[in-house]
Amino acid sequence: MERRTLRCLLPPTALGRIRDARPASAVPPPAAIPEAERVVSINGSIQVAGQRIQVGKVHARKLVSVALDEHTITVYDANTPIAAVPRRSTTNLNRTKAHHHITATG
Repeated sequence: MERRTLRCLLPPTALGRIRDARPASAVPPPAAIPEAERVVSINGSIQVAGQRIQVGKVHARKLVSVALDEHTITVYDANTPIAAVPRRSTTNLNRTKAHHHITATG
């Protein structure tokens, strides 16, 4: 069975009088890449969207920003990429800001 769309049987002048009719909206802009901030743990790891990422003990207790692409997760420290790992989780991003306090040492 073949399906086809049917032609509109109303004349163009009658289309403006249809109840609750509205013109089509514009094409939505592309979705922005979700970004988040995380504080690196003492062990040198962070967790984003249910996936644990090891960035190194050198970055322990630093505030890093994370960009979640469809296939990769990229970790930045002051606009310098630290790590780019393949994204294995399908979980959405729940938290965007880091809530842990960074304590000054020494």
